[in-house]
Amino acid sequence: MAERGNLEVHLAELEDAPQILSVFQQTAPLSTQADITLVSVLDWLEQADDQNPIFVVRERSSVLAWLAVEPYYGLAALAGVGEVALYVSPNVQRMGLGRTLLNTAINQQRRVGRTTLVAHIGSGNVASRAFFEDSGFCQWGSLPQVLCEPNLPQQDLIIYGLSLPGE
Repeated sequence: MAERGNLEVHLAELEDAPQILSVFQQTAPLSTQADITLVSVLDWLEQADDQNPIFVVRERSSVLAWLAVEPYYGLAALAGVGEVALYVSPNVQRMGLGRTLLNTAINQQRRVGRTTLVAHIGSGNVASRAFFEDSGFCQWGSLPQVLCEPNLPQQDLIIYGLSLPGE
């Protein structure tokens, strides 16, 4: 990771909500941004728990990146599966913050008994696909031509997965 001062990984707190939203708005596809509001982020934070945490990387009081683990479909049969969402501010991408967050989440998810993590990534998001592949995730499937962004061709939704062997 490039040298930066006072970087800390923490569980997100309600006070982080505006900055989590800001990072999301800087990095998420435009069509998704309108659906997510500050109230949405506050709801996420209130629902977060040990099984489904939200982690942030802070530098001093600024949130630079965040990662959420969410239930996969909310079905009891899939309780061992968590879906990962990771967002890093553009001005600090490729500095190791995403890897730090992902490693933190992987270790924490093993401790709480999760067996599998998945990530859904648009086929056009080459950087995210490479990041997750470099982190040990494998392509487990795809949904062809389901992502529709304004002024862009339809994309596949790629499903990546990582099995978490016990400690």
